[in-house]
Amino acid sequence: MLENIDMTTEGDVLTIRIDLSKPGRPSKNPRRKTNIVVASTNGTFPVLAEGGGVRQESINLSVWRKPTEDEVLEHGLWRETDR
Repeated sequence: MLENIDMTTEGDVLTIRIDLSKPGRPSKNPRRKTNIVVASTNGTFPVLAEGGGVRQESINLSVWRKPTEDEVLEHGLWRETDR
């Protein structure tokens, strides 16, 4: 399931749109507990063909950022400096 990702295919060109202003969520990955995920394919996702159907390509994408101090407190995250 795509989170904050809009993909369109025109011919052989895949266009990806991500709203970077979205607040995101804490990462589920235990090795990335310091990150806020802004957009994700949540694993491998098939590239859809123009007009429907599925192409042979797949995509695996995550966009993340470091949390603000407020997000660290709100979500109980730890910072890199806390290790």
